[in-house]
Amino acid sequence: ENTFEAVKHLKPMLSINNIFDEKELDKFSDEGIKTLNAKDIEYSAEPKFDGASLSIVYKDGKLSIGATRGDGFTGENVTENVKTISDIPWDITPYFIKHNLPIPRTLEVRGEVIMKHNVFNDLNAQALKNGDKLLANPRNAASGALRNINPKITAQRKLSFYAYALGECDGFNEEKGHYETLQVLKLMGFPISELIQKVNGVDGLHNYFKKIGELRDKLPFDIDGVVYKV
Repeated sequence: ENTFEAVKHLKPMLSINNIFDEKELDKFSDEGIKTLNAKDIEYSAEPKFDGASLSIVYKDGKLSIGATRGDGFTGENVTENVKTISDIPWDITPYFIKHNLPIPRTLEVRGEVIMKHNVFNDLNAQALKNGDKLLANPRNAASGALRNINPKITAQRKLSFYAYALGECDGFNEEKGHYETLQVLKLMGFPISELIQKVNGVDGLHNYFKKIGELRDKLPFDIDGVVYKV
């Protein structure tokens, strides 16, 4: 039985709204234009990773707590497992020292833990050879490995992480836009998706969706849609 202590998120990790057809996408655009009283809206468009959401809290620039999303308000403390994921920096102070900036007291980075296809296939080939149970799919494999009570097993699962947002910040000035904030996270050492781009207006939303649709089968990981952020 997995027994991790509960962690209350500094800010709730809420789910995002879903859209299932082009008409709804037009409606989303119209609502934004009306709400913001703007003619043209710039969006950050990104793939929606199919894995497990993770919150990583840095205190004074050092990795302090890694927690699963859980119910959005309370997750599980999986810090020791998070430390086995090579994509995730333990110390982000070098960025602030290099740019002569104060080190934030609290910086919460949110992202997705995934298992890439090649890793998934290798693990299943090995399991087949050993007569072990096969992993069902990359998403369950990533989620299960993140919540394994043995960090050594998590390490063997070669998980990947992509940052997609900031949560609670204390002592850190966010950039002027979400896209710019992600570029700063990249400079701190966090992987971000190479498919993230800024798009303009409703045409930009439709074109991006089409582009990702065409790329989907060639991607090295699973996605279950795209995400648009104003």
